Amino acid sequence: MSAQIELSRLTEPMMVALAREVAIDIFPLEDVLKKLKLSRADAERAFSHPRFKPLVEQFVLEWGSTSNTQERVKVKSAAVLEDILPALHNRLTDNKESLAAQVEGIKALRTLAGFAERDVGVGGNERFHLEIHIGDGKPKIVDITPGPQNLTSGVNLELSGGIE
Repeated sequence: MSAQIELSRLTEPMMVALAREVAIDIFPLEDVLKKLKLSRADAERAFSHPRFKPLVEQFVLEWGSTSNTQERVKVKSAAVLEDILPALHNRLTDNKESLAAQVEGIKALRTLAGFAERDVGVGGNERFHLEIHIGDGKPKIVDITPGPQNLTSGVNLELSGGIE
């Protein structure tokens, strides 16, 4: 069976995806078709479908909105980043690359993936405050300020009196 979509399988979601890609015009049509696993014949069928042109027009309006500038930059940047990820992966796993270059690449991937460390140093103003009211109405309070010390030292983690 061919990797191309058959006539009967050209669905509305496929046309919507193609219309969006055509409207935002980031990648050449051939690249879009390859990404969506569509043939040129599939695209021609989509282009002649009565729903296709209104979909493209809708996406063009949304994409071209002046209030959408920041979103357009995000989407374009994300598309470019997505395309370079395989090349970055190859460089990160290539033993010919310097360790420093690999570490920088890993840092970039961490940031892209949302795993970057928060920029909070030891001694910052962050703390954890827990207040529990049980039985006698007197609160049990635990305040913890993060730091290199053992966070549980000096803190009684058992509630006296039990739970009724």
